[in-house]
Amino acid sequence: EKSEIENIFSQWKISEKTSWVKNPIMETNIISCLLKLRNESFKIALFPNLLLDSSIIGMDIAFDSLFDWIYSCVDYAIANPDVDLIIRIHPAEKVKFDFLTSQVRVADEIKKRYGLVPNNVFLIESDSNISSYGLLQLVDIPITYNGTLALEAPFNNRLCVLAGKSHFRNKGFTIDLETKDELYAMFDKRQPLRIPTDYEKELAYRYAYFYKIRMIGKPDFYNKKSVTFDVKSLHILENGGHVFWDNLCESIIKNYAFIDLDKKDRVPIDLNGVSRTDNGPLVK
Repeated sequence: EKSEIENIFSQWKISEKTSWVKNPIMETNIISCLLKLRNESFKIALFPNLLLDSSIIGMDIAFDSLFDWIYSCVDYAIANPDVDLIIRIHPAEKVKFDFLTSQVRVADEIKKRYGLVPNNVFLIESDSNISSYGLLQLVDIPITYNGTLALEAPFNNRLCVLAGKSHFRNKGFTIDLETKDELYAMFDKRQPLRIPTDYEKELAYRYAYFYKIRMIGKPDFYNKKSVTFDVKSLHILENGGHVFWDNLCESIIKNYAFIDLDKKDRVPIDLNGVSRTDNGPLVK
């Protein structure tokens, strides 16, 4: 199971299974030189979501919006010249999908607000070949709003801060912000995030296995490549009409986990009575 997850994430890392820039630069010393980062600076990296991603809708906790988060960090960098703030624009932002294209771009909005970007704020455009994973290793504090980089970080021996809500928030392998002041206090300490413990890595492995493998339904009526449905009859929506819809409806009605939806012999996981707990801060 671990090898399956490691294989998926390793393919993402080198852009083998994505539409991102190929042959990404992973070496931290090269990235630092390309960006002209200062050796003595305290380095913070933001990894914003794609703006057209529906996963950020209604996911605000410590900040009013994704842009409030970004602008707050830029303002902090302006007031603290010993900080180098790197903003890695999502690599999919400039990718032209057949069905969807991002109309609002993060870098453009930052430039509109600030005019000249401060000397200690570095924008990495979406089509840059600088690797987000290399940047993850380079900086002292990596932060995403609710992107999956926070889930992948423990696989790269790093912890990542979550500024917004996420389905993997409070699962024991992320640093979860509740307020804007918490983020400022974290910055003020000028303390790099510690590496994850073996237990935190194990929690990330287990969650990733359910999320990336067992929660990925592959119904035979959906073509992922062309993003089309091949539904010959609406009878598949009837009770007993198709195993996927039967399992999906059962999970909704009975509060079962949304796993193995395309399997006839799935073993349901009952979520009734399951409570979510806060595992506490992961910063020393």
